[in-house]
Amino acid sequence: RAFDILKLIEIGVEYNKYHNHPAILPVLNPYHNVCIRHLIFVKNRYVALGKSMTAMSMGILAVEHAGKPPKETDGLCFTQLSWMETDKQPSNAAYHLYEITDQSLRQQIIKMLEPGRTIPSNLH
Repeated sequence: RAFDILKLIEIGVEYNKYHNHPAILPVLNPYHNVCIRHLIFVKNRYVALGKSMTAMSMGILAVEHAGKPPKETDGLCFTQLSWMETDKQPSNAAYHLYEITDQSLRQQIIKMLEPGRTIPSNLH
């Protein structure tokens, strides 16, 4: 098994030479399937959680995977951070909009929107 992974490791090492984004390890949470959780920061004030909507993707904020017990929880979950500037509330019933009243939390999320703070992705 070791030899088929060596080329992927070499590609990863080469990629890291030219790209500056944080290395993240998965949070150990078991999942049965693969899922994408969208965290959309709306007008630097609200967070919308739900399925995809028109927003600027900033990248992967977190990865969750446990893999134990084998064949039962082999899934994973990506948390995609996105941002949108809008004056109107999302009308999609699949979204729940939460106002962020904690200034410290708001500042932490704003900091995560800076370039290089998330892993680039094309998840939708």
